[in-house]
Amino acid sequence: MKTIRIDFCDFWPGSARTTTGIYNLLKTRYAVELHDRRISVIYSSFGDHHRLHSAPAFFSRAESHRPDFSTCDYALTCHYVDDPRHLRWPLYAFYYEPELARETRR
Repeated sequence: MKTIRIDFCDFWPGSARTTTGIYNLLKTRYAVELHDRRISVIYSSFGDHHRLHSAPAFFSRAESHRPDFSTCDYALTCHYVDDPRHLRWPLYAFYYEPELARETRR
């Protein structure tokens, strides 16, 4: 399993880095190391700490903020954005449980 070194910053107050949907999704495919000397940073809109680093930056916001590609390299948001650096990931997908998709509904 490939190891990736990342950090999370500027998320809502009191949020734990290891409880985000992004972290949990990455853990399914990678050995994730949370590290200050990161290869990349995943950040949200609750601060400016991400500006202190030169690592590739991924903006993530589940609600109304649109990505500003002058401050991020890639973005995950709920918006429809016609840019190859953007992935639409609506709020409900943050709480998505793969087991639910496999259930047969009658």
